[in-house]
Amino acid sequence: MSEANGVTGVQRAAVSDGPELRVRLVCAGDAPVWIAPLRSVLAATSDFEVGPIRAQGEREDFDLVVVEVRSGELPLAKLLEVQREFAAMAIVATVPADDPTHGDSMLGFGAHAVLSADECNERGLLRAVRYALPRRDAEVEIERLRLEDTLTGLPNAHAFRRDVTHAIQHSDHGRRGFALVVLDVDAFRDLNRRLGRHAGDELLRELAARLVDAREENVRVARRGDDQFFLRIDGLESPSDAQQLVGRLLESVSRPWTYGEHELRLSISAGIAHYPFEGEQVDRLLEVADSALRFGKRRELGKAHVSKPGGAERAAAEISLADALRDALARDEFVLHYQPQFDLRTHELAGVEAFLRWARPGYGLVHAASFVRTLEASGGMVDVERWVLHTACRQLRAWRELTGRRFRMAVNVSARHFADPDLPRTVDMALRSSGLPTGALELEITERVAMQDVQASLARIEELDAVGATVVIDDFGTGASSLKYLRRFAIDAVKIDHTFVSELAQGRDGEHVTRGIVALSRALDLRVVAEGVESSGQVEQLRAIGCTEAQGHFFGAPESPMQLEAKLVHELGAGWGGLRRDDAPRSIGG
Repeated sequence: MSEANGVTGVQRAAVSDGPELRVRLVCAGDAPVWIAPLRSVLAATSDFEVGPIRAQGEREDFDLVVVEVRSGELPLAKLLEVQREFAAMAIVATVPADDPTHGDSMLGFGAHAVLSADECNERGLLRAVRYALPRRDAEVEIERLRLEDTLTGLPNAHAFRRDVTHAIQHSDHGRRGFALVVLDVDAFRDLNRRLGRHAGDELLRELAARLVDAREENVRVARRGDDQFFLRIDGLESPSDAQQLVGRLLESVSRPWTYGEHELRLSISAGIAHYPFEGEQVDRLLEVADSALRFGKRRELGKAHVSKPGGAERAAAEISLADALRDALARDEFVLHYQPQFDLRTHELAGVEAFLRWARPGYGLVHAASFVRTLEASGGMVDVERWVLHTACRQLRAWRELTGRRFRMAVNVSARHFADPDLPRTVDMALRSSGLPTGALELEITERVAMQDVQASLARIEELDAVGATVVIDDFGTGASSLKYLRRFAIDAVKIDHTFVSELAQGRDGEHVTRGIVALSRALDLRVVAEGVESSGQVEQLRAIGCTEAQGHFFGAPESPMQLEAKLVHELGAGWGGLRRDDAPRSIGG
């Protein structure tokens, strides 16, 4: 059969010139009929596994993953699952012969070669494998060059930012955090000026080697650029631990350095920022560490500096808040308030948005802005948002039955929850248990979250759409989304950030941004919801430029279920869409 197809044993052996490949065939159910040609192509490979994704938590390493997409499966979701479960692999995807359009989309999202089912013979598989392997090798080398500092061989600033972002996303959410440290060589410019650029480069190489040699197990080192380095220190019991560790490290690497006839005494200063107490994003942590370094060097060189006096006390207060939040859900201390959204064309109620509140003992009703960052950092946000989804869906079902109106429920989803693999299943369960139909639940994600990982966002939105939820891009206009990606997101609406709405009357740049968002959204057949509407003048301006829906204190602030329900039943008017007056108030509570 091989000779008839023009595939010889020599060609098969030339699939890989290196050691034997480790190969995984991913398929659901029975192995595909073309497994025999695939085994023939990879005849020299002894490590060949077949089966579904096991989802063991830790990524497995394979040289080549062949993934079969069958009819009815979501191709992007399956590809994302493969990329999440396996590492360092070339990907060959096979798609149904009757739907070749999947091939183009999978190539755009990380597959190295794609075959339709009718091409899965020995010749086609050989061609795909021989194309995919060197393409993956080239990607690995390009990625290495992109992430490595050429002078010192350390990870560069881009690699460090990615590493810190990963640490934030996968932190253990307990009491332990980590420290981000910026190191700066004091008087480095003077050394360059006196001894020349070559001496400066040699010093940076020497310092990089000293940092690597002197670091403790929980310390990662990278080069920021110029005369600065980064450290990430994991597993800290308290913020003060970082300052002590960095102090020891500075003392170790600052010993005299000999260059030619010169013996130089090194002085290195450091600025420290603590996650999560002084920031939950890389940029914020860098800002704090840079500020600590800048102001600390004014006081004393060659030392490790924190942002400002009282940092440890603030950290202790954050830990106390995290402790109180840890059991708040179990103690039933969270409640939901709801704010109405109105259709500016029909004056009818279009939906409500759920807002989280905390009935903290001894503090009264606490708004989410005061505790949500700590809740996210402590690891409780996903569990709370699951509760929000189920509670909001039950409330909407009760209000729909009470009023006879088919308005929507909007629920905010955090970045961590949006990335949670269980989110589609959670949404599906919330919709099924409440009996809500497709389209009744809107999930709001910020523009920044949507653009953080475009491939993952596209696949996740596809999964949410499949279970009956719609997705809305919140705070639109404040991030950096691309039109080409916005067109590909299967979203239902965008929300204009309140800062642009507030500038409408002043004729500032916000007015132009708002008009642009409305025009773009109408071209893409998307609803546009303006938030933070405070006056009748803003309502008229929004209606004039084509905005379809709005919410804000002009229509009503977020209120408890009973308060809003009373208005739904009794405060009828043009804006309430003629709800029935004869229904008795009913509530499921907050």
